[in-house]
Amino acid sequence: MYQLEQLLGEAKVNTALRSLLSSHAFPKTPPTSQDLVEELYKVTSPDKRYMIDELFKQIIIYDSKITDVKLTLLNKDQYKVQFKAIVEKYNENAVGKRLRIPADSIEIGIIKQDNTIQNISYKVVNGVVEGNMMLSVKPKRIVIDPYFKTIDSFLKDNEKVIE
Repeated sequence: MYQLEQLLGEAKVNTALRSLLSSHAFPKTPPTSQDLVEELYKVTSPDKRYMIDELFKQIIIYDSKITDVKLTLLNKDQYKVQFKAIVEKYNENAVGKRLRIPADSIEIGIIKQDNTIQNISYKVVNGVVEGNMMLSVKPKRIVIDPYFKTIDSFLKDNEKVIE
Protein backbone atom coordinates (compact mmCIF):
# COMPACT_ATOMS: atom_id res chain seq x y z
CA MET A 1 0.00 0.00 0.00
CA TYR A 2 2.87 2.34 0.76
CA GLN A 3 4.27 1.98 -2.76
CA LEU A 4 0.82 2.60 -4.22
CA GLU A 5 0.50 5.77 -2.18
CA GLN A 6 3.96 6.88 -3.33
CA LEU A 7 3.15 6.11 -6.97
CA LEU A 8 -0.40 7.47 -7.22
CA GLY A 9 -0.99 9.60 -4.16
CA GLU A 10 -3.39 8.88 -1.33
CA ALA A 11 -6.39 10.51 -3.03
CA LYS A 12 -6.15 8.33 -6.15
CA VAL A 13 -5.67 5.14 -4.13
CA ASN A 14 -8.73 6.04 -2.06
CA THR A 15 -10.73 6.78 -5.24
CA ALA A 16 -9.83 3.35 -6.65
CA LEU A 17 -10.70 1.59 -3.39
CA ARG A 18 -14.05 3.43 -3.09
CA SER A 19 -14.94 2.50 -6.64
CA LEU A 20 -13.98 -1.13 -6.00
CA LEU A 21 -16.13 -1.25 -2.87
CA SER A 22 -19.16 0.35 -4.51
CA SER A 23 -18.89 -1.92 -7.57
CA HIS A 24 -18.72 -5.06 -5.44
CA ALA A 25 -20.83 -4.24 -2.38
CA PHE A 26 -23.10 -6.97 -1.11
CA PRO A 27 -25.08 -8.64 -2.72
CA LYS A 28 -22.84 -8.23 -5.79
CA THR A 29 -19.97 -10.62 -6.45
CA PRO A 30 -16.89 -10.17 -4.25
CA PRO A 31 -13.96 -8.39 -5.90
CA THR A 32 -10.89 -10.20 -7.16
CA SER A 33 -7.34 -8.93 -7.26
CA GLN A 34 -7.83 -8.31 -10.99
CA ASP A 35 -10.80 -6.05 -10.16
CA LEU A 36 -8.50 -4.04 -7.88
CA VAL A 37 -5.87 -3.78 -10.62
CA GLU A 38 -8.51 -2.53 -13.09
CA GLU A 39 -9.63 0.17 -10.65
CA LEU A 40 -6.01 1.20 -10.10
CA TYR A 41 -5.48 1.45 -13.87
CA LYS A 42 -8.38 3.90 -14.05
CA VAL A 43 -6.59 6.37 -11.77
CA THR A 44 -3.09 5.79 -13.18
CA SER A 45 -1.62 7.59 -16.18
CA PRO A 46 -0.84 5.21 -19.08
CA ASP A 47 2.93 5.76 -18.75
CA LYS A 48 2.87 4.46 -15.14
CA ARG A 49 0.58 1.44 -15.55
CA TYR A 50 3.58 -0.85 -15.89
CA MET A 51 4.34 -0.02 -12.22
CA ILE A 52 0.91 -1.36 -11.22
CA ASP A 53 1.75 -4.53 -13.16
CA GLU A 54 5.08 -4.80 -11.33
CA LEU A 55 3.33 -4.54 -7.97
CA PHE A 56 0.49 -6.98 -8.68
CA LYS A 57 1.29 -9.18 -11.67
CA GLN A 58 5.04 -9.75 -11.66
CA ILE A 59 7.81 -10.88 -9.34
CA ILE A 60 10.33 -8.04 -9.25
CA ILE A 61 13.64 -8.66 -7.49
CA TYR A 62 16.50 -6.21 -7.00
CA ASP A 63 20.18 -6.92 -6.56
CA SER A 64 21.68 -3.73 -5.18
CA LYS A 65 25.07 -3.00 -3.67
CA ILE A 66 26.88 0.04 -2.28
CA THR A 67 30.29 -0.08 -3.97
CA ASP A 68 31.93 3.17 -2.89
CA VAL A 69 31.34 5.75 -0.18
CA LYS A 70 33.47 8.72 0.80
CA LEU A 71 32.95 11.18 3.65
CA THR A 72 34.35 14.70 3.51
CA LEU A 73 34.19 17.16 6.39
CA LEU A 74 33.57 20.53 4.73
CA ASN A 75 33.53 22.57 7.93
CA LYS A 76 32.62 22.11 11.60
CA ASP A 77 28.95 21.27 10.95
CA GLN A 78 28.82 20.21 7.32
CA TYR A 79 29.57 16.79 5.84
CA LYS A 80 29.52 15.62 2.25
CA VAL A 81 28.85 11.96 1.48
CA GLN A 82 29.71 10.79 -2.03
CA PHE A 83 28.61 7.32 -3.09
CA LYS A 84 28.28 4.86 -5.91
CA ALA A 85 25.90 1.90 -6.03
CA ILE A 86 25.04 -0.86 -8.46
CA VAL A 87 21.30 -1.44 -8.84
CA GLU A 88 20.05 -4.35 -10.93
CA LYS A 89 16.35 -5.06 -11.36
CA TYR A 90 14.95 -8.42 -12.45
CA ASN A 91 11.61 -9.84 -13.48
CA GLU A 92 11.60 -13.36 -12.07
CA ASN A 93 9.28 -16.14 -13.19
CA ALA A 94 7.69 -18.82 -11.01
CA VAL A 95 10.67 -21.19 -11.36
CA GLY A 96 13.31 -18.58 -10.54
CA LYS A 97 14.49 -17.61 -14.02
CA ARG A 98 15.46 -13.94 -14.04
CA LEU A 99 15.23 -11.43 -16.85
CA ARG A 100 17.08 -8.17 -16.24
CA ILE A 101 14.95 -5.08 -16.78
CA PRO A 102 15.82 -1.38 -16.43
CA ALA A 103 15.58 0.18 -12.98
CA ASP A 104 14.15 3.71 -12.94
CA SER A 105 15.14 4.98 -9.52
CA ILE A 106 16.03 3.82 -6.03
CA GLU A 107 16.03 5.44 -2.63
CA ILE A 108 19.33 5.97 -0.84
CA GLY A 109 19.30 6.76 2.85
CA ILE A 110 21.94 8.11 5.16
CA ILE A 111 21.57 7.08 8.79
CA LYS A 112 23.02 9.89 10.89
CA GLN A 113 24.61 9.78 14.36
CA ASP A 114 21.31 10.91 15.87
CA ASN A 115 19.64 7.85 14.20
CA THR A 116 17.53 9.96 11.84
CA ILE A 117 17.47 9.06 8.16
CA GLN A 118 17.96 11.42 5.26
CA ASN A 119 16.37 9.65 2.32
CA ILE A 120 16.50 10.73 -1.35
CA SER A 121 15.38 9.01 -4.55
CA TYR A 122 18.09 8.80 -7.21
CA LYS A 123 17.82 7.97 -10.89
CA VAL A 124 19.48 4.72 -11.96
CA VAL A 125 21.53 5.12 -15.15
CA ASN A 126 22.70 1.89 -16.81
CA GLY A 127 22.49 0.04 -13.50
CA VAL A 128 24.54 2.63 -11.59
CA VAL A 129 23.60 5.30 -9.07
CA GLU A 130 26.10 8.00 -8.20
CA GLY A 131 25.42 10.95 -5.99
CA ASN A 132 26.21 12.94 -2.92
CA MET A 133 24.37 14.28 0.08
CA MET A 134 25.12 17.25 2.26
CA LEU A 135 24.52 16.75 5.99
CA SER A 136 24.74 18.87 9.12
CA VAL A 137 25.03 15.80 11.38
CA LYS A 138 27.80 13.21 11.06
CA PRO A 139 26.57 10.14 9.13
CA LYS A 140 26.95 6.54 10.36
CA ARG A 141 25.77 4.39 7.45
CA ILE A 142 24.52 4.57 3.90
CA VAL A 143 21.68 2.25 2.91
CA ILE A 144 19.97 1.39 -0.36
CA ASP A 145 16.18 1.29 0.06
CA PRO A 146 16.20 2.02 3.82
CA TYR A 147 12.44 1.45 4.18
CA PHE A 148 12.47 -1.90 2.33
CA LYS A 149 10.08 -0.89 -0.45
CA THR A 150 11.71 -3.36 -2.83
CA ILE A 151 12.64 -7.02 -2.54
CA ASP A 152 16.40 -7.45 -2.67
CA SER A 153 18.06 -10.82 -3.18
CA PHE A 154 20.94 -10.07 -0.78
CA LEU A 155 20.42 -7.33 1.81
CA LYS A 156 23.82 -7.43 3.51
CA ASP A 157 25.56 -5.49 0.72
CA ASN A 158 22.87 -2.79 0.61
CA GLU A 159 24.57 -0.79 3.33
CA LYS A 160 27.99 0.35 4.40
CA VAL A 161 29.42 2.01 7.47
CA ILE A 162 30.65 5.50 6.65
CA GLU A 163 34.11 6.14 8.05
